[in-house]
Amino acid sequence: MDPLKSSAREREFARVYDVLGNTLYRLSYSLLLSREEAKDVVQEVFLKYLRGHPPFSDDGHEKAWLLCITVNQCHDLLRRRKHRHHLPLGEADAFCADTGTGEVTRQLLLLPRLYQVPLLLHYYEGCSVKEIGSVLRLSASAVKMRLKRGREKLCEALLKEEESG
Repeated sequence: MDPLKSSAREREFARVYDVLGNTLYRLSYSLLLSREEAKDVVQEVFLKYLRGHPPFSDDGHEKAWLLCITVNQCHDLLRRRKHRHHLPLGEADAFCADTGTGEVTRQLLLLPRLYQVPLLLHYYEGCSVKEIGSVLRLSASAVKMRLKRGREKLCEALLKEEESG
């Protein structure tokens, strides 16, 4: 391979990793609740990126592609685990301490993935409705509905927690 192309490719990879590496890790960790598995997923995602990716029209397209690959890798890993997604309290405490958001994050992580993923992408990663739709392969109206219902379920859970506590 041409050394100039190799060097440019390495710089491009380093740029993408620096910009999106933490975002992909946080997303993976929030879905898997395991630091080790989240690191593995991010590594797999970037290996796929290095092996080849579609031509990107802009940085937003590139980010959406990487988020989509990350979500898919996490879902594949969860399917391989062959057990229902649950939230061990100790791991929830560790995640909440890491993010500094406390009870809201804890309740968010207890929501079904149907609502959890769009809320995480929108509020924690700053993705637009259009970007989330691209990642999850949903229409904008479906994303908006999941965000709305997810917020409602989160509010219900927080109110219930407040009443019992």
